[in-house]
Amino acid sequence: MLRVASQVSRNLFQMSLDYLVEPCRREAIRTEAEEQVLFLFTGASVLQALGGRVRGVGSKSPSQDG
Repeated sequence: MLRVASQVSRNLFQMSLDYLVEPCRREAIRTEAEEQVLFLFTGASVLQALGGRVRGVGSKSPSQDG
């Protein structure tokens, strides 16, 4: 989930810049951001539940052992 959180942070940062520069698109940008967060975390959760090992999703990092 850490990789997903990192991707969400990067995406939301870029979208926040768009939000500031394009006031007429704020509602659309906000909706898109909400959908991206929902889709990314839902997908990661499903993969983790199914035992998926896609780019680290669902696997432990060395710091999580023990």
